[in-house]
Amino acid sequence: MFRHFFFIVYFFRRIRYNINVSIGNMRKGERQLKKIILLCLLSVLMTSCNMAITQENIETAADETESVSEETETEQTEKAAETYETVETSAIGTRMCHAHISEYHSYPSDLIDYIGDRFYDWVREVESTTDSDKTDDCPFSQYNIIECLKYFDVPEEYFNELYYAKLYYDYQYDPDVMYSGDEKKIRKLFENDREYPSWDIVKYRTRTLKNQLKYRLSELGADEQTVAKYNELTLTDWMIPDIIRDAGITHSELKVFIMETDERIEDKEKKLHNAYDLDAIFRAVEEGEINYDADMTHLDRCRYNIEYDKQFVFSD
Repeated sequence: MFRHFFFIVYFFRRIRYNINVSIGNMRKGERQLKKIILLCLLSVLMTSCNMAITQENIETAADETESVSEETETEQTEKAAETYETVETSAIGTRMCHAHISEYHSYPSDLIDYIGDRFYDWVREVESTTDSDKTDDCPFSQYNIIECLKYFDVPEEYFNELYYAKLYYDYQYDPDVMYSGDEKKIRKLFENDREYPSWDIVKYRTRTLKNQLKYRLSELGADEQTVAKYNELTLTDWMIPDIIRDAGITHSELKVFIMETDERIEDKEKKLHNAYDLDAIFRAVEEGEINYDADMTHLDRCRYNIEYDKQFVFSD
């Protein structure tokens, strides 16, 4: 039908979070199929990156989806093919949005679940409406998170909680700007050619270390109870010294761990061996757990943890 099916690197980074979580909460049958198809199509539309998967891969994936009928698979493939024909094809693949960072065209699964089936009604409405604002760089201008929040009148309080409790380290959002109504600030937040400030570098390095520690606790000798504890927590539910203390990781072990992590990172500019203040981390470990104020909400604690961890990460 068509030779290549393009997905985004960004999509694969979140496939565990944005797809598996949603599918795990779905009802079987028609609703499950609807979510799978629409989420896949949305992911194709929202990206500035490209990745080709051969027709053989597509057919293999289709075979594994037993609940999808042969007729439905054909309709899905034809619809996707029609979508790709609307964008310009270059030597490196299908041209997607180059004007914005991928978060502009992203819809976290928790937000979709919060909105419910009305989200898919909105998607169909947008698809059927002529996009007069589209450009060569952004062929899908109506598919964006700002329009979604406005259309469904998503409360700022809810979105703040969602962002800082679950999305902070994976999305370059800023709820204050997104709800400000200031078009200039919103445009600057999502423009693709903006220079990333130092706090973005700190966020990347913090996320990398916390993810590596969380998912490699067993390798570091942590007991099953500690592993289970952190599997249940998001990255903003705890601070770096907490996991070091709970797992009994020593200064030398952490240093070696970071060096080993570097070996897994191909991009030299993203190497981590000089990114962290290990002495400051272990001073905090010795000081013991932080006693939160009794009146702090979950959102307050998450934001506190985010700010607290920044002291352990160098920005250059």
